[in-house]
Amino acid sequence: MNLRLRPARLLASFFLSMTALAASAAATPDTGQFLQILEKQVGSDGNDQSSVTGLIADAHGQQFASAILARLAEQKAYRDDMQAWLSANAEPTQEDLVRSWLKHYHRTMFYSHEVMDDQDMSVLFRMGTMNPVYGTPRQGCQTRSEAETHALLDDRRHALIEEHKDRLARVIAAAYVRGLANSNAPSEDDKSASKIRSSRVMAAFQRLSASLPAADAAILANHYAYKGRLATSMQEACDNAWVISHAIVDAKVSDAVLLRNSVTQSAYAGQFESREPVTLQRVSGFTSGKAMVTVPTLLTMRQVVGTVSLTVTVDQAGKVSEVAVTRSNLVPERVTSANGESFEAAGLFQAALAKYYRAGQFAPRLVDGAAAPFSFSQEFNFK
Repeated sequence: MNLRLRPARLLASFFLSMTALAASAAATPDTGQFLQILEKQVGSDGNDQSSVTGLIADAHGQQFASAILARLAEQKAYRDDMQAWLSANAEPTQEDLVRSWLKHYHRTMFYSHEVMDDQDMSVLFRMGTMNPVYGTPRQGCQTRSEAETHALLDDRRHALIEEHKDRLARVIAAAYVRGLANSNAPSEDDKSASKIRSSRVMAAFQRLSASLPAADAAILANHYAYKGRLATSMQEACDNAWVISHAIVDAKVSDAVLLRNSVTQSAYAGQFESREPVTLQRVSGFTSGKAMVTVPTLLTMRQVVGTVSLTVTVDQAGKVSEVAVTRSNLVPERVTSANGESFEAAGLFQAALAKYYRAGQFAPRLVDGAAAPFSFSQEFNFK
C-alpha cells in the first residue's frame, strides 16, 4: 500500500467524531491464546512468517517459522516475557497486536544472534536472499536464465532449511532467552563491548577485502556500502552474491567469526525492518513522542484504498484534544480481523493518528501574544 500525505481542502461534508470512529483495543489474549494466534497468523500471512524467520516466505519458511515458535513456546522466560508484554500493550486489532509483538521479538533477536556460535550463524547467512548460491560454480551465474537462478536459490534454501530447521529452532530459542536478559537490561559494559566489537569487525572487514582480488574486493565493498550501487541484471546480482557469500563464509582472517556474526545479524535485522508498516511523514511544528504513526496492519492486509480526511484540534498548551474524521471514501468501508471482529477502516486509521499526535507536542500558536487553540486538516490517500 502506498500512502501519500497532503494538506486537505476545506471540507464541508459529513463529520464523524473521534468518539464514533475510535477503535477500542481488542481484548488482550493470555499467553496460551496468543501463542496460538501467532502460529495461525504465521501460517496465513507471508509478512508475519518472514518476521519470524527473516527469510523469504514460502512453505519451507513456514515450517521453519513454526519450528522456531514451538521451541520458543517451551521456554518459560519467553512465555513470561510475552505475558508481561501483553499486560502492558494493547492494540485495536489482533493483527496489530501480532505485528507489535514481532517488533518486540526482533529487538530481542538482535541480541540473540550475538550469542550464537559460528557454525549456526554461517548456516543462517547461507539461507538469506541470494546467499544460497554459495557452493555453486561461479560461471553458472552467467549461463543460467533468471528463472533458473531463482529456482536454484529456492531449491538450495529449501535444502538448508530441511537439513537444519529443527536444530536451528532449538538453538534460536535458547539464544533468544539469553538475548532477552541483554535486551531488557543492557549495561554500560555491554555498550562499551559493542563499540570495541564494531571496531574489530571493521578491521576484520578491511583485512578480508585486502585478501581478495581487486575486482572482488570492490564488489564486497559496494555491497556493504551505504546506498551501494544495485545490480542491473540477475546475472550480475548472482555473481555479486557468489563473491560476497564465499568471501564471508570462507573468511579466515583474524576476527572472521566476529565478522560473520555481524554481517549475518545485520542482514536479518534488515529483513525484519523491511516488514514494518510504512511510517508517515511528520508534520511541521510537531515534536513526536515515542509513538509512531503507521498504517494499521489490517488496512494493509485487506488492501484498503481511497481517501480519508481528518481534522486535528490542538489546545493552548500544544496538546492534541481531538482527532476527527471529516470525510472518508475508503474501500472496503469495513475490514474484518482474523478473529471475526469488524472495524470501520477510517476509524482504525484515525485511532492510529490520534495515538501518534497525543504522544507528542505541538509548538503553541500565539494570537496577539497569547497561546491559542488551533486546528488543521490533513488528507491521506491510500493506493
